[in-house]
Formats: sequence, C-alpha cells, structure tokens
Amino acid sequence: MAPALRRWFVPAVPLVLAVLLLFHPRGGDGRMFDGVSGATARWLVVHVGVAVLIGLLAVAVWMLLDGMRGRAATISRVALLPFVAGFLVWEANAGIGTAVLVDYADGLPPGEREAVAGAVQELWSNPWVGEPSLFNAIGNLSWVVAMLGAAVAFSRAGAGRAVTALLALSSLFVFHALIVGSVALVCLAAAAFLVERARVQPAPAPVVPPNGVAPAGT
Repeated sequence: MAPALRRWFVPAVPLVLAVLLLFHPRGGDGRMFDGVSGATARWLVVHVGVAVLIGLLAVAVWMLLDGMRGRAATISRVALLPFVAGFLVWEANAGIGTAVLVDYADGLPPGEREAVAGAVQELWSNPWVGEPSLFNAIGNLSWVVAMLGAAVAFSRAGAGRAVTALLALSSLFVFHALIVGSVALVCLAAAAFLVERARVQPAPAPVVPPNGVAPAGT
C-alpha cells in the first residue's frame, strides 16, 4: 500500500469501527431475545459490519507495526491471528446467529416464540461460542496481548508516552458493546495518526558552518 494511502487507512479503520459500535443495541438485561427483538435489523447491520471490519482492523495494526523489530512487536503480530479467528467465530454465532434466530422468531405467532427465545439464550450461554466462551476468550485475550505488545514495542523504539498510553488503552476494545469499546478504538486511531505522522516527517538536515565544512561524523 502506498505510504499516503496507508497514512489514512490505518487511523480510519478503527474510527469507522468506533462509530459503528455506537449503534450497537444493548441487548436484554435478562434474556437476549427480549433485548434484540424489535431491533434485529440494527443488531444484524452492526454485527455484520463488525465481522467485516475486524479483519481490516487486524490489517491496520499489522501495518502500524511495519518496520518494528523486537520480541514485543513479534508477539503483537502473532496475537493478531488468533484475535481474528476467535473473534470471527464468536461474532458469527453470538452476533449474527442471534439476529437470524430472533428475526425468525419475530415472524412467528406469540405462542411459538418462546421455544426460539430459549434457543437464543442457549446460544449465548454456550461454552464454545457464547458470552463468555472459549472463542470469545481467545479473541479478547489475543487483542489485549496484541495491543500491549504494540505499546511495549513502540515504547522501546522511543515513540513517546502518548503513543504508548494510547495503544495500551486501545486494549479496552474487548468491551466493544459498551461505549468503552468505541473510546478504545479512538485511542488506537489517535496513536496510529501520531505514528504515521512521525513516519513522514523529513529528517533534519545536517548543520553546515559558514566555512562550508561539515563537522566530522555528519
């Protein structure tokens, strides 16, 4: 990707995802069916969008780490792979699957909806793909490792406290259904903007004295 395009792509992806998550329906306080019913279109749009953007988010972080060396950067890159895999499996089932089931139940007579409502609740309590679940944990923990690894890598590279703190705070994206998730993604976008801006700043020209002879070592 061209540097100019990358300079916009890397911060833009988390920002778009942050805005999308602002429309995330809350869900039910007791049963998921009760919270999603009547808002299935919005629930489906948000979760399909998240499923698409998760892959792009991992690409953006990978590009942000371009040129970074060391163990922390390597750990961050490796953690992006289980993050995408775990998050997509969980998102496809608990997110998109819930919308499909609830939408189907909304079209049934009232007396027949209870069975589907029970199936939705069972899906959300499933130890493999529910919340919490194995794939949910894999996706979330991998994201935390990826972002903390990136924070350490940039800190050791001398990127400054602002970039380090913003990358560390972006690990809170694991609370994506809450406003905290959007704030975390804005932190990631801000860190990406600072990093990409620093990459395009020209190196300072060597100082040449009036006699035209540059000091030794320049």
